[in-house]
Amino acid sequence: MGPSLEVPNLTSATTRSLSDDEVIALIESGRGKMPGFDLPRETRTELVRLIRLFGGAPPHAPNASGAPAGSAAPDSSAASPAPSASR
Repeated sequence: MGPSLEVPNLTSATTRSLSDDEVIALIESGRGKMPGFDLPRETRTELVRLIRLFGGAPPHAPNASGAPAGSAAPDSSAASPAPSASR
């Protein structure tokens, strides 16, 4: 096993309880040995979605707009075609 980098676990229950905007601020400013990243807003938003997927179901922490975390995620069921009946 390699050396510990002492970076925050972005999938921990503590981080998952943060709002999307708080996770974005953590990405922007960094913490410990994790550097901050200056990324376009859309990229940061997509990173938060990815982090939420790695950590399991989001705890529905509201973001600055008051919407539950992950509420803007597309409905995956809409992308799946209905099974066709075979004869």
